[in-house]
Amino acid sequence: MDVRKISRVSAREESRSVLNAAINRFVESANTGKPAQTQSQQKPDFILATKFDGAKPGYYFSTASKGVGYYLDPKAPLTDASQSKEDSKGDVVEFKEKKQGVDPEILLKQAEEQAKSFETLDSKAVRRLVLAFERKYKDNLEQRMKYSDQPERFMDSEVDLDQCVQDFLQLVNNPDLYPALVEANAIPHLLNLLTHENVDIAMDVVDLFQALTDTEDNEEWAAEFKVLVSTMLENNALELLIQRLGQLNETGEEEAGAIFNILTIIENMIDVSPEVSRLVVERKLLRWMLLRLRPREFDSIKQYVAELLAVLMQGGEYNLRMMGEMGGIDSILEGIAQFKSRDPQTDDESEFLSNQFDALCSCLLLPENRAKFVESEGMELMLLILKQKTVARYGSIKVLEFATTQCPLACDRFVDVLGLKTLFSLFMARSRLSEKKDREKDQQAEEMLVTIIANLFQEIMKGSRRDRVAAKFVENEFEKCDRLMEIYFSYNARLGAEEARLAEMEDDLLQEDEIMVARLNSGLSVLQQVCLIVAHLWSIGDLALNQRLLMLLHQKGHTLSQPRAILAEMIDMIGGEGLEREQQQKRLHQLLLGLGGREIDAKNEDLEPEPLDPPSATGNTETSAAGVKRKDSGRKENEANQSSASANQQPASRDAKGEVERSRERRGKRGGAGGSTEKDKEQKEREREKRRDREHRRERYSEKDAHHHRDKRRREREDGKKR
Repeated sequence: MDVRKISRVSAREESRSVLNAAINRFVESANTGKPAQTQSQQKPDFILATKFDGAKPGYYFSTASKGVGYYLDPKAPLTDASQSKEDSKGDVVEFKEKKQGVDPEILLKQAEEQAKSFETLDSKAVRRLVLAFERKYKDNLEQRMKYSDQPERFMDSEVDLDQCVQDFLQLVNNPDLYPALVEANAIPHLLNLLTHENVDIAMDVVDLFQALTDTEDNEEWAAEFKVLVSTMLENNALELLIQRLGQLNETGEEEAGAIFNILTIIENMIDVSPEVSRLVVERKLLRWMLLRLRPREFDSIKQYVAELLAVLMQGGEYNLRMMGEMGGIDSILEGIAQFKSRDPQTDDESEFLSNQFDALCSCLLLPENRAKFVESEGMELMLLILKQKTVARYGSIKVLEFATTQCPLACDRFVDVLGLKTLFSLFMARSRLSEKKDREKDQQAEEMLVTIIANLFQEIMKGSRRDRVAAKFVENEFEKCDRLMEIYFSYNARLGAEEARLAEMEDDLLQEDEIMVARLNSGLSVLQQVCLIVAHLWSIGDLALNQRLLMLLHQKGHTLSQPRAILAEMIDMIGGEGLEREQQQKRLHQLLLGLGGREIDAKNEDLEPEPLDPPSATGNTETSAAGVKRKDSGRKENEANQSSASANQQPASRDAKGEVERSRERRGKRGGAGGSTEKDKEQKEREREKRRDREHRRERYSEKDAHHHRDKRRREREDGKKR
């Protein structure tokens, strides 16, 4: 006998059905002009009631298939014909008067009043439900033990037990009664039914807990849900649910629905108590979920497993570590690889792919998981996706940002697998993420690409890999530098506008944390990454590259002081504790000094050239470069004069200092916009030609060098394969 085929109607459905029936009767009567009721045709077949409230004409009280309540009696005697006629005439007159204008609000109010008596439930009613359930539970146990070989003898008791389980669905609309349900000690008995031999009863219990733990639209009852979930955990709810999960067969539609409901219960419990996520991983549900992700066939359960996995990966370091140890990164990469060359066909597949990327990014927060990601050839898969014009490109950029953060191994592998070409193609906005113009997504991708480039400079300390990254900013007439400074000026303008807005607001209305959050949302973090890249490029010491950066800054009236200020603030914002934080601060401080930071400025205030007029870009570049050389030579001359004066112990030091000052004045006059002679112009032109020749030779040699190294590595790989 199939218990689930018995008609089951929850409290919510019963109330809705009574309400709809009442509205339909009023509307039909008002439109037709006929009486609202007749003896047997207009009365409902069943009226839900938790207790016997006295006799009702035409009904009998019973606990039949529809639950506890009043059932329509087909054998009830008819009323007197004349009396019914008079009542009918009166009703017809009354409804004819109201036929012209029926107010829906009045009808709804009348229907609600009619249904109100069926919805009342209190703690006493809960105790009665629990007592009735316990009696049926004990009867079923006794019948099963007594007639273990005769199922037909205890089947009736299981039908009654299943009906009692369904009666608890009345509590779904009354979360305030959850403490009463817990006090009545009903939760342990209900959870024990998860191990019942009758699968239908176990699945009904799963349906019940799925409805009871649903917190949607019930945020005000957080304390009551907390009591319910805590009691479930105390009575081993997770172990029992996972045990039943392993016994269900997905091929059946009903059992597949039970699997979905069990996963929903676990997610609801995590929403109520986030610490449940660690308990779920400890109970070995994670292994079952990873196995469920491996099949290539897509279904709703696989989608829900990916969603729940993304939730579990936000549960702390323990969950992330267990994910890496159980081979979870390989499972996620296999799931993502299905979309490397095709787009998701449905919204469910798109959500599945997004959840996979979110779970993978959470895993990469742990350093050991980043190493396992590289070992599993995750970098190669992400680059392969980037080369394809699919929806997954955005997620792959996000993964690369997480993977290259504080991971030299990942950065080295990225350069070795020739990822720079693909990276800088996206950086130059030559290849869009999708055909649809999504401004917000393109902006987020731009920010992540800047972070990836900054990570490469930060983690690749020296060697040919670092030179290959820096060479990208020199090729094609410094086009990457132009793009980098374009991003710098864009985010600098946004941040300046936000700071101006904050300055106009009253200080009492803003706290320091709120100001920092507003600045970060306006692009402060991206601006810091751009300035970090500028500092690394400056530290290379390439004269042409530095001239280009200075020219681009001077065109907008900026100097190196702005990037220095942003880097100084970035040093103060570095989080963490211990040696790692000190090392990061030390490295950034060295970059700051390379840009002419505070310590250098204190010793040589005239290190940086003054900002020049923006109209003539070429003249400004050459003048600024010459100014740097002249000031460097002046500084060396000054130091030489001071050392010679101190060695000889003679008063000629004052004359040497005066000579240095006079030479500076002469150089300042020659370097002015209108004081250059023809001879000086010719000399500058010759110097420019020499520099261009040197740059071309350097680029040609570096390109030849790169080809030589690639050929050498290829030959080594071929020799290794032959051996």
